Amino acid sequence: MIYSRGLRKLISIAVIIAVVFYGDLFVYSQGGGDVVKQFQLAKEEFNKGQYVNAKYRIERILGTIKGQGQEKKDMFGACYLLLGAIYEKEGTMSLAEENYRRAKEEYSVESIAGVDLNSLPIYNRVVKRKIDTEPSLSPILNYIMIMEFERLIKKRLIDFQYEKAVEEYNNGLYDNSKTSLERVIVTISEKSLEVEKKEILGKCYLLLGAIYEKKGETLLAEENYRRAKEDYGVESVEGVALENLSIYKMIIKGERIIVEEGKKPGTKSKKFPILLVVGGVVIVAAVVLLLKKKKEPSPTPTFVTNTDSLNIPEGGTADFTVRLSAQPASTVSVSVTRVSGDTDINIQTGSSLTFTSSNWNQNQTVTLAANEDIDTSNGSATIRISASGIQNKDLTATEQDNDTLQFITNTSSVTINEGSTAPFQVKLSNQPAANIQATVTRVSGDTDISVESGGSLTFTNSNWNTYQIVTLNAADDTDAINGQATIRISAVGIPDKNIIATEFDTDSIHFVTDVDFVSIPEGGTNVLKVKLSKLPASDVTANISWVRGDSDITVKPENSVLTFTTTNGNNYQNVTLRAKEDSDTINGQATIRISCSNISGIPDKDIIATEIDNDTLNFVTDKNEVTVLEGGTGTFQLKLSAQPTSDLTVAVTFFDGDTDISVSPGSSSLVFTTTDWNTYQTVTLQAAEDADTIDGQATIRISSPGVPDKIITAKEADNDSA
Repeated sequence: MIYSRGLRKLISIAVIIAVVFYGDLFVYSQGGGDVVKQFQLAKEEFNKGQYVNAKYRIERILGTIKGQGQEKKDMFGACYLLLGAIYEKEGTMSLAEENYRRAKEEYSVESIAGVDLNSLPIYNRVVKRKIDTEPSLSPILNYIMIMEFERLIKKRLIDFQYEKAVEEYNNGLYDNSKTSLERVIVTISEKSLEVEKKEILGKCYLLLGAIYEKKGETLLAEENYRRAKEDYGVESVEGVALENLSIYKMIIKGERIIVEEGKKPGTKSKKFPILLVVGGVVIVAAVVLLLKKKKEPSPTPTFVTNTDSLNIPEGGTADFTVRLSAQPASTVSVSVTRVSGDTDINIQTGSSLTFTSSNWNQNQTVTLAANEDIDTSNGSATIRISASGIQNKDLTATEQDNDTLQFITNTSSVTINEGSTAPFQVKLSNQPAANIQATVTRVSGDTDISVESGGSLTFTNSNWNTYQIVTLNAADDTDAINGQATIRISAVGIPDKNIIATEFDTDSIHFVTDVDFVSIPEGGTNVLKVKLSKLPASDVTANISWVRGDSDITVKPENSVLTFTTTNGNNYQNVTLRAKEDSDTINGQATIRISCSNISGIPDKDIIATEIDNDTLNFVTDKNEVTVLEGGTGTFQLKLSAQPTSDLTVAVTFFDGDTDISVSPGSSSLVFTTTDWNTYQTVTLQAAEDADTIDGQATIRISSPGVPDKIITAKEADNDSA
């Protein structure tokens, strides 16, 4: 049965209307729906040079088999390959190349039986990968062509060609207008002007849709309309009346168009759609095709960094960069946080980044810092980059420590009265990564001098900064020589430290004490007893004074000067030592020296005095419970109860409960120094918006090595109503 062109238009419109109202998927049928037969006819039309007819037939075939996927894979590929050849014959090279690539890359089709394509240059280049062997233009001619193109661009070639297409359309020269529009699209694509000419592109596709509708090519009209509206946001063209076009009104304006017997296309009706009855024959037009072209899903972006690990000098900073791998569908808010590891490593800048559809591929910088610390370890931490809907990316940051572990002593030499003992003190310069086992031995010199106690010392993560006492002994001998010996402190991985010990012979007079070291309670006193080793030939004046160490330890003024006479010189006299109350938690130590001020030849005598501290280091907060507004924040204040021995890094973390409540990134790690320990620092908590109406509750933990943990209760104030 042969239908007129006008009747075919009415049938096409009726099909579209039926799909719009019923939402069903119908099958277009022509020639019994035999797509193989239709494709054979398209090949014959191509071979005869009837390119417009062949193209129209292929478009209908694609509409018929659309949605059948793998089932019609070869037919899809053959259709796109033949479409590419048609566009190349018509001179629309960019569309030819696009269809060739689609046939080859998506459907692996490179040839069509019964169709000779080998004479087509674009086909050979894209599908067969043949390199053009034609001699290239001379450099001068190339230069002239480039200059000519630049000149044409400066003359608004694109805008001129577009305006010409509009004029041709309004004059009814639809084929001329179509050719002009395709030239505009190709020029924009070849010169990568899609962004600058986005609006022009949208108008080109909208006008192409109108041309195809005028020519009765419904599927192509709809495709171009949708592309103009959805990809470019264009719904109208200045100076062109499109309101009388039915498909335009349906796709662009969203109007439902009903075609009934006796009415012209475009008439609005609220009645149910009817089937067209022509010549007593009921024609049911059904097409298995999705009216709306499905877009390929955009790739999910991932995070791209310039490195997966970086080193940070202790006390310094290091940078890395972040971008997205693909353009996001909407703005992406990114958080950069330390999720585990050394708390000395923190995010200095770049903890919050924003990527949009325009800056997604531009590197943004994150700066990490490594605080100075007391240990000698190269600490490491895991830095996480995260955002909603994107897979997390973790980097490893390693602190390059600048500290060297050494032994520290309170003196470099010790004098020991013959037949008596004398102490010195040892500690470490920095916190060790593991326990340090140190040995103290005499390595050379007078064998009368020996290590009486403290020959083996253990330093841990907690006691490394506290002096430990070594006591030396000088045995009685028969000579009158002040012997000397070298005492060595040693441990694996630490440089040796030497102390010079000198024996003071007992044939001469010297000071004697009841102890070599004394403990004093903080805020209290203790007594040290002092005498001479023998009666002096004349009165001896002794000065007792603080010479180094903790200045909280002092000598009671009335005991700072003692007089030993020729009759009582060998009797003990009391010296009162005291330790003031202080704000730290350290057992301070000081060296107390006894020296003679009026007679030469009597050696000094040093005593170690240790303060027994009564303070305990704890966390102090202004409140134990915090209210956090849903979608907002809440705060509390934090400080220390006493002065720490060194800078103290404090971690504030979510411990348990409602996961909508969290610690703001800037509050998760705080540092208290020996000077600002008593000053409150603010901790900010935040509560994410949620869909429930429950006042959630969470436990927040405050912690630091060597300090008892403190727990804060955070309660969310929900803003939702039931």
